[in-house]
This record gives sequence, structure tokens and C-alpha cells, in this order.
Amino acid sequence: MGKATRTKWTDELDARLLSLWEANCTVKDITVELGKSEQSVQTRASRRGFGKRNARDVIGVMSDGTVYWSEAEIDLLMDMRIKGASHKEMAAHFGRTKNAIHALFGKIEREGRPTVSPKKMIPCMCCGVQFGSEGWHNKQCEPCFRYNTSIDV
Repeated sequence: MGKATRTKWTDELDARLLSLWEANCTVKDITVELGKSEQSVQTRASRRGFGKRNARDVIGVMSDGTVYWSEAEIDLLMDMRIKGASHKEMAAHFGRTKNAIHALFGKIEREGRPTVSPKKMIPCMCCGVQFGSEGWHNKQCEPCFRYNTSIDV
């Protein structure tokens, strides 16, 4: 079996690599387009200073089957979490699996982005309005809590 022939990088290949890189194409897609190995593509992009790509800018399904989350989807997911939606409810809303939801929250936490703990919706013990409780200690909605703490005893 013979060795694969190597082709030198040209200005045209560099320009095409840059356009594909900025379009957030997968490395696998770029290798097919340019006829280069994955290692060659990644090394060339790194040496040219193309930098990291934000896969979240890509909305939809990539050719390798990866489905990326858009920032708008993440924001909506965080809103649903604040309102106390379960992973099952979120998965159904976005057409994803519960594991995908769980994995995304893990990734967000590892990135150091602020996360919000899920809040259970309960009735306020004073006015009865449903609100997102922060835990066993939180039984009053914010307006009732502020009112009750402002009263002089």
C-alpha cells in the first residue's frame, strides 16, 4: 500500500480554509472540501492564527450529526429552568433528549457562566400567589417578604 501524496498549502487553499473556518464548518467537512487530513487542517488553522470558533453560532445539524445550541436557545432554556421546568419538559420543548439538556447545563457550569438553580413553583404563604422558591427556607414571594421585613415589631 503506497503512501498518501501530500500537497502543499497554497494561497488559494489558505483562503478557502479561512472562509470555511469562519463559516464554522466542521473540521471533517473542511478535510473533505480541501482534500487534507484533519491534523493538517487543524495545524494550518492554528499556525495561521484563525483562533477558536464558536460552534454555538451554528444553528442546525452539522454533517457529522452534531446539533449545536444557539445563544437564544440557551437563554430560553435558562428561563425555563428559572420557572421550574423539568429536564423532561425542556427536552420535549426543544426536541432533544434529557441527557442533552443535562449535558448542556454541565457544560455551562464548567465554562464558569452563571447558572440558576431550578426553582420549585409554590404558593406564597401570605398571599397565595405562585412563585419560584429557592428552597425549604423560602415560603414568601418577594413582595410579601419585603413588606413583612419592613414592618417594625
